[in-house]
Amino acid sequence: MSKNLYAVVVMTLIVLLAGTACQSKPAAAGAAVTITIATTEFKFMPDTLAVHAGERVQVTLDNTKGTLKHDMHQPELNIHVEVEAGKRTTFEFIPSKVGTFDLICDVPGHRDAGMVGKLVVQP
Repeated sequence: MSKNLYAVVVMTLIVLLAGTACQSKPAAAGAAVTITIATTEFKFMPDTLAVHAGERVQVTLDNTKGTLKHDMHQPELNIHVEVEAGKRTTFEFIPSKVGTFDLICDVPGHRDAGMVGKLVVQP
């Protein structure tokens, strides 16, 4: 198997496993779905999240192992949060649109270095 094909297969498996691992369950009335995303140089882990439209989602952006400031930005869902190196921050949102949305780190150079994730909002 060529190195490029091997890399594509491995990355596909990682994305599928990460997506499966962080499938959220509908929250009980009033309760938030809680998700922790680790940030390091230059990735979100997990990099794919699945939630449901209309549910309250509480996200902890954990940069305690990172050495650079990072952020998470998704303008269609009004998400923009920053986290300093060595810190963590928690925020909440309620997705109102169904679809797949890019989560990006807006710090200059980070998106280009691959710091992009996906948020899948299901009905």
